[in-house]
Amino acid sequence: MADDVPYRVVDVDDQGWYLSGDGLYHADYDHRRGLGPLPYGDLAAQRGPLRPVLPVTDEDEAALVASLTAAGVKAAGSVAVALHSVFDLHKMHRTRLLAGREGSWESAGLPYLAWEVGSRVAEKPSRFDPAAATLLAATIDRWVTDLERYTEVAETLAFIFGRVADAAGGWGQVADRYLQPGSRWAQTGAPQLYGYLMSTAETLDMGLL
Repeated sequence: MADDVPYRVVDVDDQGWYLSGDGLYHADYDHRRGLGPLPYGDLAAQRGPLRPVLPVTDEDEAALVASLTAAGVKAAGSVAVALHSVFDLHKMHRTRLLAGREGSWESAGLPYLAWEVGSRVAEKPSRFDPAAATLLAATIDRWVTDLERYTEVAETLAFIFGRVADAAGGWGQVADRYLQPGSRWAQTGAPQLYGYLMSTAETLDMGLL
């Protein structure tokens, strides 16, 4: 296998594939979807064009960090609203937002955060920053529709948010009072949002999970 082939790719149908130790590409949830392993050339011929899954660009990372930092305690709500927006936009393409690493726990939890948490926050404009939510949604949309590359969504967002939270001093500085531990903590979906967004943060409190 050539050294310059990507480890992960997304095919024309928004299906993610990863290079295994056998030198073949395996689809996420391959057995469930009846997809057998393929060498890169066959995969490209049968299911191309393929897009390599690549790390977030420095420019996108810097822009999102700046926007979330400016959002302050509305940062977490803004992410939830942005997820709801892009999931609604791509609801006819169920794997498009997950294809960069569909089998991960981060990706598995995104639909719940988008539909159950993000939809509720979106109904309360005072709980999110419109500029941050708009930038996030537009950036995520570009990540999954770019014709030349694909940026994995779930783990990338968590990494960026973790940086912002740590710099701000923890969850209390990046999430509003409705997302803080308390009597309605579980009812708002806050534990799931917290566990996801803070998963890479040094200020993560495991006692809240």
